[in-house]
Amino acid sequence: MPQFEPNSEFTKVQLSGLASALTSEKYDYSYPHGLDLKPDSELHNRLRDYLMARAMESKSMMQEKYPIYEKIDRSLSVFVDLDENETEIDDDDERTPTSIVVPVSYASLDTLVTYTSARFLTDTIFRYEGTGTEPEDTLGAILLELTVDRQAFKANMRSELYTNIRSSYAYGMGHTAQFWTEEWGMRTVRQRRSIPNQLLSLAKSILNKENGFRAPKDSKKRVRTLLYEGSRLESIDPYKVLPDPHTPVQKLQEGEMFAYVSPTNFTHLLGEEGWNKALFNVKWLNHFDARSVLNLEDDYDVRQGEGMSDSDGERTTTSRPVDLLVSFCNIIPNELGLGSKKTPEKWIFLLAGDQVIVGASPLDKDHNLFPVVVGAPNYDGHTAVPISHMQVIFGMQKTMDWLIRSRMASVRKVVHNMMVLDPYLINYFDAKNPKGGKIILARPPARGRGILDKGIHQLKVQDVTTGHMVDMGYWDSMIKQVLATTDPVQGVPREHTGDISATEFEGTRVSAASRIENSANILGNQVIEQLAYMIAKDTQQFMSRDTYVKTVGDWEDTLREQYGVGDRMRVSPLDILQDFDVVSKMTSPKGGVNAQSLIQMFQVVAGSEILSQTFDVEKLAEVTFQELGIKSVGSFKRKTRILPDEQVAQGVEAGNFAPVGAV
Repeated sequence: MPQFEPNSEFTKVQLSGLASALTSEKYDYSYPHGLDLKPDSELHNRLRDYLMARAMESKSMMQEKYPIYEKIDRSLSVFVDLDENETEIDDDDERTPTSIVVPVSYASLDTLVTYTSARFLTDTIFRYEGTGTEPEDTLGAILLELTVDRQAFKANMRSELYTNIRSSYAYGMGHTAQFWTEEWGMRTVRQRRSIPNQLLSLAKSILNKENGFRAPKDSKKRVRTLLYEGSRLESIDPYKVLPDPHTPVQKLQEGEMFAYVSPTNFTHLLGEEGWNKALFNVKWLNHFDARSVLNLEDDYDVRQGEGMSDSDGERTTTSRPVDLLVSFCNIIPNELGLGSKKTPEKWIFLLAGDQVIVGASPLDKDHNLFPVVVGAPNYDGHTAVPISHMQVIFGMQKTMDWLIRSRMASVRKVVHNMMVLDPYLINYFDAKNPKGGKIILARPPARGRGILDKGIHQLKVQDVTTGHMVDMGYWDSMIKQVLATTDPVQGVPREHTGDISATEFEGTRVSAASRIENSANILGNQVIEQLAYMIAKDTQQFMSRDTYVKTVGDWEDTLREQYGVGDRMRVSPLDILQDFDVVSKMTSPKGGVNAQSLIQMFQVVAGSEILSQTFDVEKLAEVTFQELGIKSVGSFKRKTRILPDEQVAQGVEAGNFAPVGAV
């Protein structure tokens, strides 16, 4: 079993604070599964050391990547920390241009992310279909899709998935964890006050007309209720992810563990402990600095300034931050003292501040997977940490930054009139004055002697950087060729010395989009489809209450015509317990297909009686409109009503209805 040695000064301070609390404080916790997980128990400390040892092993591998991540972050930030020389220049005149990062990497990343987001994050994200042939199988899959889509909206999953896509392209891999959660809170409801009829009659007979009789009024009341139940996604910071170092990135589910550090705070955890029965031991975190050495050593994360590596283990602010190590482990419980089971079982452990376990339980999910997905569009099938698209072009980005930096430095030299001056003949302070229209006084030895040209002379500076801008154009073109983020794909008009046909332009755009499409398809399979399966299985397993879903959208006509459903429908947990398949969304988004070709195809099919009977003209029209950028095509459809035969016959007799083709 891996062992963790707490030998840092920070850890010693943590242990001292916790030990003091264990002798002076007493908290009455009941632990799950009959386990003794008090912070000073043998089982607790054995599990703590096991979790930290596995995490540190992964950390040692990931630390090798942090310098690369730092460089990528700097290339994407477009902001440069000035050196001493340029700082002095900027202080003298902040309008003077200094070093910049050429935003080619930023534009390329934005193109890749935008393309992939347009593919998967528009309309309904997760789609399902029934595997059976009965009508209830189809209806169950439709209701499951609508229920999951409601969760995606309520839990703001699009934002988390966008972060995953961006990290996948920027750092080489993007991880997202999926949890089933219940959120409790207060709700104001109407409290109805009523009196039984017998008492009401008696009250009316006793009270005379002068006093009158007033029935009790309804009032408002606050009650504790379940506000939301469903899946939530958590995007994992690339600097805090701790994968199994012995497992290739695309085989995450085959590893023994996956962990990450989730920054939170004591107040939030304490509040969650109040309603979440899976949490315990949170009160102990108030007695020591609950940050983690896994997080304190991150000097490389330039997004967080100078980091926290100089901390001595004491809180430096009035807040109470907590670093939560979330570990998913495939373990044999008997080996760790967690029961008698001798076969592998997936567990989740929550270790706060490296010292206190605040959660430990089997995952016990129907899908029997780690609830984590990873997007790695540039994976090679063998390594645990692949290279990223931005890492591939980093050298070229660095070259472009140097070209523009040296160009600006050279221009500054030329513009600022570098001179050779003899202070014996010319007044130095007059010559140094940068203002225009200045008067320079000659010193006494030079006055009236006609030798001023010998006292001051402009130094000839040759600008050798005039070709740098041309070179930058070459490297810019090379980056776009490598990533397939060409000007047409980015929506930038192409500069061309001669005429270019529409066919050539469209062909170039579609070819580049097809290359990006390959990476997008990989992400779709690794992230979207895997999450679709996990979320659906969790919904079937854990959904406990009825919910209402909107039927407006793709399934509106089907639900209304075949099942008589209106704009909203009530869904119970039993309605969605059908077998299902995840429907792939790997179809070309707008930009990946020549829209003109679809228009021509539609015209041919719609104009042919034979082809219109073979092909679905309505579906072809929808796809064509979507390729042209028109969203919510279904909202333009006419709504049809199915009337009883008797009502139709009466309408025909009255002249209100007519057979199709008779008008």
